[in-house]
Amino acid sequence: MPSTPAPEPSSWAPRSLGAPAGDAIESELHAILGEGTALTGRFSFAGRARVEGQVEGELLGGELLVIAGSARVRGSVSAERVLVLGGEVHADITAKSSIELRVPAIVTGDLRAPEIFLERGVSFTGKCTMGPAVE
Repeated sequence: MPSTPAPEPSSWAPRSLGAPAGDAIESELHAILGEGTALTGRFSFAGRARVEGQVEGELLGGELLVIAGSARVRGSVSAERVLVLGGEVHADITAKSSIELRVPAIVTGDLRAPEIFLERGVSFTGKCTMGPAVE
C-alpha cells in the first residue's frame, strides 16, 4: 500500500491573521478559536490570537486579538490591540494601544483605548473613550 508523502513543512506554518492585503498585521498566530468552536468562561492568551467561534465570557491579554468571520462574542474583551474584522460582538472592548472596527463587524458595547478607528459602514452602538494607555 503506497504511503502519502508528508506535507511540506511550510504548510505547517501558523495561520496568518487574514487581514486585508497590504496590511502590516499579517503575522504568526499563537492561538485560534475556530469557527464551530464555543467557549464559555475566560480565554486568556499571550501573543496573537484569532477568534472565529463563539465566546461568552472574558477574552483577556495578548499582543493582538482579531475577531473575524462568523465570531459571536458576548462579555468583555481586553488586549494590547483589538481588531474586529467581522462577526458580532456584544462586549465592552478595552485596549492598551488601539481598537479597530472594520466592515462587516457588528459591535455593541463601549470602546476604550488611546486610538479608536471605525471604518465607514461598520455597525457600532456604544460610546468611545480615547485617552492615555489603559492599564
